[in-house]
Amino acid sequence: MYHILYFSGTGNTHWVANELEHQLIKLGKEAKIYSIENSVDFTAIKPDDHIVIGFPVYGSNAPYPMQKFISTMPEGSGRLVSVFCTQASASGDTGHHISETLKAKGYIPHCIKHFKAPNNIHVPSFRFTKPVTCKQADALLEKQIPNIEKYAKEITENKKAIRGNYMFAHLVGGLQRAYLDKMVAKASAQMMVMKDRCINCNTCTKVCPTANITCDDGNYLFGKNCTMCMRCYSICPTAAICFGEKNSNTKKYPRYKGHTGFFEICKDSNQ
Repeated sequence: MYHILYFSGTGNTHWVANELEHQLIKLGKEAKIYSIENSVDFTAIKPDDHIVIGFPVYGSNAPYPMQKFISTMPEGSGRLVSVFCTQASASGDTGHHISETLKAKGYIPHCIKHFKAPNNIHVPSFRFTKPVTCKQADALLEKQIPNIEKYAKEITENKKAIRGNYMFAHLVGGLQRAYLDKMVAKASAQMMVMKDRCINCNTCTKVCPTANITCDDGNYLFGKNCTMCMRCYSICPTAAICFGEKNSNTKKYPRYKGHTGFFEICKDSNQ
């Protein structure tokens, strides 16, 4: 049995996790996916089952919700674990870095893979390429199907496929991780709600994976637990959430809407 445990901020990892489940089933294997934002019953995972951890790359590291989840996972006791990441650009040694954390907990790293995915962030503090539309995201993600198919086969075979374990990847990863906390703190401190746009739907408070957003009599407050997943920013129906006044121009800073249907799913349940 293959258990795919994932965190997805704006849908890319969610899409890959579902496709990986599909590919494993095509190979005649039992597979099931779980969002770590929902409770995961580890007592239902047998000692000979294979765990697959999936998450988006944030500064050559896993998002804080995934880091916290891994820290609370039971001892591996020699259980196999594979890791996959979704990345917009260079991910350094992210998968290998997380696999080492799992190894220290007694898991045996088996396969590590990084998948190219659409960029979900373009704000004044992080000016990357502009996000694509839902249809364009669908097309870009579908290009990864052959790679996901290959990864599924690797997982089911006895041969290890550890990627990202070389000097340059470690250099890039180490440098990015060294500055990640400061960059996230600086950017999240700029978060604000434009009252002339806000319709008080409270969607942002419902979907935040770290419960970082609260509403007090129509005033939205941001705490210090932001993980920069971009979910609230992207899902807001009126683009009321901004990273400072400069970010209010939606043509200059368009929001990423994920793959088709993701945010509709997200509104109903944490993904």
